[in-house]
Amino acid sequence: MACARPALIVLLLACGSFAQVSDSSQNPLTRSELQQLVAGGTDSQQLAQAVTQRDLAFEVTASVLQELRQGGAQPVLLKAVGTVGLGAGRGSLSKDLLRELVTAGVDSRELAEAVQSRGIEFVLPAGYLAELKAAGAQESLLKALRDANPVPLTRDQLHMLVAGGVASRRIAELVSRRGIAFRPTDEFLASLRAAGADSTLLDALRSAKQTVSAIVVRTLPNAEIWSDGQLLGKANAQGEYVIYELPVGPHSLRVSAPHHRAYEQSLSLLPGQSVEVNAKLEATALELAPAHKLAPFGGGVLSLTFSPDSRYLATGSGDGTVKIWEVASGRTVQTLASHRPIVMRVAFSPDGRYLATAGEEVRLLDASTWQEVRSFAHSGACLAFSRDGHLLATGGGDGKVRLWEVATGREVRNFTGDKFSVKAVALSPDGRYVAAGGIEGSVTLWNLATGSSIPARTGGPQVEAVAFSPAGGYLASGSRDKTVRLWEVESGRAVKTLTGHSHWVTVLAFSPDGKYLVSGSWDNALKLWDVASGRELRTLTGHSGGVMALAFSPDSEYFASGGFDNTTLIWRRVD
Repeated sequence: MACARPALIVLLLACGSFAQVSDSSQNPLTRSELQQLVAGGTDSQQLAQAVTQRDLAFEVTASVLQELRQGGAQPVLLKAVGTVGLGAGRGSLSKDLLRELVTAGVDSRELAEAVQSRGIEFVLPAGYLAELKAAGAQESLLKALRDANPVPLTRDQLHMLVAGGVASRRIAELVSRRGIAFRPTDEFLASLRAAGADSTLLDALRSAKQTVSAIVVRTLPNAEIWSDGQLLGKANAQGEYVIYELPVGPHSLRVSAPHHRAYEQSLSLLPGQSVEVNAKLEATALELAPAHKLAPFGGGVLSLTFSPDSRYLATGSGDGTVKIWEVASGRTVQTLASHRPIVMRVAFSPDGRYLATAGEEVRLLDASTWQEVRSFAHSGACLAFSRDGHLLATGGGDGKVRLWEVATGREVRNFTGDKFSVKAVALSPDGRYVAAGGIEGSVTLWNLATGSSIPARTGGPQVEAVAFSPAGGYLASGSRDKTVRLWEVESGRAVKTLTGHSHWVTVLAFSPDGKYLVSGSWDNALKLWDVASGRELRTLTGHSGGVMALAFSPDSEYFASGGFDNTTLIWRRVD
């Protein structure tokens, strides 16, 4: 019987836990709460009721549904999560999310309405509709996807539609709206007539506009795509843009982005042709010129951060205040009495909703009102948000790295980062790792999925700064041996050691494109490095005290530095 008691206790705790979870007066369920309940064996039927009653505090993505399924969630729960998430979503639907929602059993009519109202962010791949149908999708969803798919129709698609019994009138409407990606020959029209097509469809094909299937442009995120002197749009966050319905014949393509040389190519397009263009934009040399010198501070400028829209700069200083500045003008927008005696770190959340500050504790402020939303019980010397904004990592004098759920303030995990004090912390862009450096002189990485640590790297005596490259392939560390080290994240191998500072390296910042790294030091200097070669490009001066804070604006237009000379310099990119 002694062996059964722990199991009974777990069961009783689970029942009590579920009574709270199913209480509709509770806040919406967070992603980590749901995952923990599934992992703990809570009944999926009961959890599905809780999801419906309480709603969800996170965006439902394909990976969320996959993680729940792998954790043991049953179809009833997956359907509830998918249905609630679908109702709350706003953006266009992804290929993987639709597949997961159909597999989860979400009603095809609801999915069709979502496709019609929100659109899809992908081109229907061959066999995709058949795959969805096999998974349980009804014709209402398949029709909505066919209508939403902007790609001109191909010969094979038309044959499949006719052979599948779709009315010629409906196919003719598709042809009229989307065009065709080929030249309809007499032989092709005869084959459609033999398969059952009537004159309505055949006449529509004879008069249809003939376009290329698609031109897929791969380039930098947000790069502008031009065709024949007309701006078509901007590449998505993955650097992709698909051009549809260009007429056959010659065209000029131009791809441009700030601080990069434009890419130009001439194309001669044939009916039905699909083209992939890899528009690699070469960055122009980084040139920075002083734009503003901000008003003096007390106690030095210890940290700074740009808002996600690059309009504002927040600074934290040794006098316990946080100041908000308008970047373009350099004027003070707000002064906040945040911490006593000092503000060690400040960071905007990726969505711009919050500003986190670190001092005797870590505080989360509403960026629209500057009122405190919640605090985290950690005397923090450093902090960093995950790229999706769901997690906040803090490091402090207790030698711990703590991970907090931003939505609830709950501590979800902690690691021992240093025997004495953690001086720097960073989260990888893909959300897989957290890195920390401290007084012991080591740099340690932890895998967030497993909690396991990757063997510590020797970062030199007392590591003062760590930073992941934007693509996540490199980790940079700066230490009191006056060097900057670049590490390969996956292998843990030190690939470069950058030397040139005459005093401790205190702070690091990668440019948004990952091409450059800037280091700040107690020698009052900023050094600009080429990441690929490890070569020092130039030294920037302007501070009369040690440099403690650096940041690039997300739009790459500005760079800011702050130090113990009680000033903040805003630099503007001039190339």
